[in-house]
Amino acid sequence: STPSTSDAVWNSLFHSDIWKLRAVYDSEDSNTAPTLPTLNVASTSQTLQPGETITGQTSGAKGLVIEGNSGTTIVHYVPVSGTFVASENVTGATTGFTKVIASVTTGSTDITSRYMLDNGQRDNIYDHGAVKLKSGETAPTGQIKVVFDYFTHTGNGYLSVDSYTGSVSFSDIPAFTS
Repeated sequence: STPSTSDAVWNSLFHSDIWKLRAVYDSEDSNTAPTLPTLNVASTSQTLQPGETITGQTSGAKGLVIEGNSGTTIVHYVPVSGTFVASENVTGATTGFTKVIASVTTGSTDITSRYMLDNGQRDNIYDHGAVKLKSGETAPTGQIKVVFDYFTHTGNGYLSVDSYTGSVSFSDIPAFTS
């Protein structure tokens, strides 16, 4: 979407209970949507899980999967370290699935450091999260794409530390101070 260029305006992410901002990409053109870093791979029946860490077997590069569905030839990811290279195998840490990289597309400019996250937690509600340009930072020149992690919940009732078991480690559960 086209973001506000003001450091006084929050841009809604339309999800509640956000726990981590992963990346913000700038297309650098107001008429063009940003592109995510992408590995072009051979089509397989294996699905890499969103949030799963992938590792290049030759480069040692690491990334977090955004999307890596079976039957497709693309894996969108957020770079963590290093640079993936063509012709190497990439393996998922959770699923153990391996895909062969045909080519790597770097994606749009990463401007994550320019933004702050409001995760939506309030005293009485999990509101929608939002991002805002930090004071003094250069505004994006194009459309932005925001990659973030959020919790989903089912049922009724209050949420406690026990609501997150199996989803994330204890240290990753966001703290809330009123």
